[in-house]
Amino acid sequence: MIELEKYEIVEEIGRGGVAVVYKGRHKVLHNDVAVKVLHQEFARDPEFVKRFVNGARNAARLKHPNIIPVFDVGDEQGCHFIVMEFLRGETLEERIGKHGPFSEQEIEEVIGPIADALDYAHTNGIIHRDIKSPNIFMKEGGGAILMDFDIAKATDLTQNLTLDGSVLGTPAYMSPEQARGEGATPMSDIYSLGVVMYEMATGELPFKGENTLSVLRQIAMDNPAPPCEINPVVSEELQRVILWCMDKNPENRPESAGAIFAKAAEGSDAPEPAAGEQEAREEEKKEKKPRKVFGRPGRFPLKIAIGIILLGAAYVGSVQLWRTLELRDFDVVSLFTPGGDYTGRLPAPPIHPAKLDAIVAERVKKLYGEAAAMIKAGNIDGALEKLETIRDIDPGNRLAHRGMQKVYRWHVRNADAMFKKGDFREYRRFMDKAVAYFPGMKLDNLYQRGKKYADGGRLLGDGEDNASAVYATIIRNFAEDRRAAKLLLETIDEAMRKSFEEDTSRAYSDRAAALAASLPGEAGGIFALCGDVYYANNALLSNDGYNAAALYTKALGADTSNEHARKQLLIIAAEIKNRLVGIGDREERRALVRSARSNFPDTGEFSSILLELEAQSR
Repeated sequence: MIELEKYEIVEEIGRGGVAVVYKGRHKVLHNDVAVKVLHQEFARDPEFVKRFVNGARNAARLKHPNIIPVFDVGDEQGCHFIVMEFLRGETLEERIGKHGPFSEQEIEEVIGPIADALDYAHTNGIIHRDIKSPNIFMKEGGGAILMDFDIAKATDLTQNLTLDGSVLGTPAYMSPEQARGEGATPMSDIYSLGVVMYEMATGELPFKGENTLSVLRQIAMDNPAPPCEINPVVSEELQRVILWCMDKNPENRPESAGAIFAKAAEGSDAPEPAAGEQEAREEEKKEKKPRKVFGRPGRFPLKIAIGIILLGAAYVGSVQLWRTLELRDFDVVSLFTPGGDYTGRLPAPPIHPAKLDAIVAERVKKLYGEAAAMIKAGNIDGALEKLETIRDIDPGNRLAHRGMQKVYRWHVRNADAMFKKGDFREYRRFMDKAVAYFPGMKLDNLYQRGKKYADGGRLLGDGEDNASAVYATIIRNFAEDRRAAKLLLETIDEAMRKSFEEDTSRAYSDRAAALAASLPGEAGGIFALCGDVYYANNALLSNDGYNAAALYTKALGADTSNEHARKQLLIIAAEIKNRLVGIGDREERRALVRSARSNFPDTGEFSSILLELEAQSR
C-alpha cells in the first residue's frame, strides 16, 4: 500500500488500465477522499505525466454539480496522484447490470444533467473522450456524477496508446471517427453519450464482438439495431434521440450536448413519414447490395482499416482496458404463436425474409402501412389480420416483425395509462395481452411490472398488484434467474421499514410471512430480513410473536444454515441476560424469560441458553 504525506490510504476501491483508485482520508481534516494513483509504467513517461497533470488541472477548474470535484494533485517520490471527492453509490454500469433497462423518464433524469455537465465542459474547451456507463456514478440518495475528466483530455486521441500498447478508452463506446483513428471532438463525446443511452434503454451495448477489432469495425461500418427491436418499450421519440446522437456523420449529431433533450422537446421541423413508409424503405435498402458507407460498396475503406489496425495492434499488447462483452445466446421464438422460452429480447423472424418481386414488395409495404395506421388508431385485430397476411406471403418478413413490436408497445402504453388511473386489473390485462403476442418477453414483462409497482409505492400487498408478488412469480417460474430474489428482499425491506413509520408493521409482517410460506427457498432470507427491521426498531421480544427473536427463529426453522439469524439470536440472548441483571423484581424477571422461551428455538445451543436464563431469573 502506498503512503502519502497528507492522506492516509484506507483501501483500494477501483483499478483501471491507467490508474488505481483508493479510498483515502485527509490526515488533518479526517474527511474521506478518493485518491487516483497513476500506474508506475506511465509515471516513468514524462510526456504522459505532463498530460496527467494538465488533465487534473483541467478537471479542477470545472465547477459543475454533476462533475466530480478535484481537490488536489501531487507527486511524492515518483507517485503521481489526484485527490477527488469520495462518492458513495454505484456506477451506472453496475446499476444497469443489477436492474436492467431504465424507463424513458429515468434515462432523461440521468442523462439530462450529464449532458448539461458535458456541455459545460465543452464550453470550457475540455473534451472528455471516454464517456461510458462506468464513468457515470449514481450517488446514494439520487443524482448522477460524470467522472474521469482527469486523464490526458487535452490531447489528440491518436496519441491514446499506452506504453504496453493498450488502448485508452473503451472501444464499445468509441465514435466512428475515433474507431478510424481520427482526433476526437465534442461530437465524439455526444456519440458516446448516445451509446450510454442505448445501453440504458436496452440493457445492451449496440456493438459486440469477440475482440476489439471486430467491435471497432462494426462501429465504423455498421448501423446499430434500433433500440425498440431489443426493448419494445422504447418509444419512437427516445429512439430518434439515441440514433440522432449515434449518427455516423458527426455533422448530423446534435450541435451540442445541451441540445440533445432541448431539441427533442421542441420537436423536429422535418415531417414525419407516413405510417410504414420509413420502415419499408429501410427494409428495401437491406435487400440491396452492400451499403456505401465511406467509399465504394463492399470495400473496407483504407483509412478505416489503418485506424482499426492501429488500435487493434495496441489491443494485442494488453487487454486490461477492455472487459469482454457478455454475449448471450438468444433462442428464436415464433412471432405469431404462443410458446418459447425467455430470450431476454424480442424474437427475430424465425426464418430469413424471402426475396420479393417489386409488385409483391409494394403490396407488403402497403399492408404494413395499413397495419401501422390501424395500430395507431387502436384497431389491433385489424392490424393483426394485415400482419398475418404479410406472414402468409413471407413468413420471415421484417416488416411483420416490426408491426408486432408496435402491437406490443401499444399494449404496454395502454397498460401504463391504466396504472396511472389506478385500474390495476386493466393494467395486468394489457400487460398479459402484450406477452401473449411475444411469449419470449414474459420475464422482461414481469420485471417491468415489478418496477412499475415499486416506483408507485406498491411494495407489499395481499394480492397480485404489488412488486413483491411480481418478484415472487418470477422466482416460482424462472428459478435460474436470481435477480428477482434480490429485488424481493430489497422490496420487503423497504416495505417493512415504512410499516414502522406508519404503524402498520403487523399487517406487513403477515404479508411477508405469507410470501415466505409460498417460497420455501426464500423463507429463511425473508424472515431474517424482517427480524433485522424489528431489531433496528428495538422490538426484540414480545408475547404476540411480532418481534425480532421470533422472526429469527422462523428464519432458522426455514433454513438451519442461516448463520445471520443464529448470530442475531445469540446477540438478543446476551441482551436479555444484561436486562435480567438490572431487574430487581423476581416476577418481572420470570416474565422476561417466559417471553424468551416462547420466541426462541428450544433446540441445540439455544436449549442451554434458555436454561441459563431461567436459572438467572430465580
